[in-house]
Amino acid sequence: MECFEVDTKIISYLDHSLKDEELQEFLAHLEQCPSCRGEVELLFTLMEGLNQMDEEEIQISDFHAAFQERRQQQMKDVVGRKKVRRFTDRMILLFVFLMVLIGFLYGFFHIYEYRMQYIAQKENIIYEQQISID
Repeated sequence: MECFEVDTKIISYLDHSLKDEELQEFLAHLEQCPSCRGEVELLFTLMEGLNQMDEEEIQISDFHAAFQERRQQQMKDVVGRKKVRRFTDRMILLFVFLMVLIGFLYGFFHIYEYRMQYIAQKENIIYEQQISID
């Protein structure tokens, strides 16, 4: 992600409205770019300060630490959701594979049973013909 893209996504980041992929790219860029990180931290501090003034209660005294903690927690959350999504996708794929396998086996045994009945009928007809000839 480039710096100009970060500028367009800062408000979405602060409003918690970035999707996981965007959030991961955004946070990765902040780790690498001190300029963007400083800009986002400044806006975070301003917004948190304004929110606290509206509530007339000071909750955070160290905005820098709060910003660092938020970034780290969000990165953990994104990675965790990604692992859950990957696990879920694998389970769905396994389920689909098992359903196809069960369908194949059912069809195979159904055809085998039909073929055995057909052979038994033919043998019965041949046996009856041999009895009638004798």
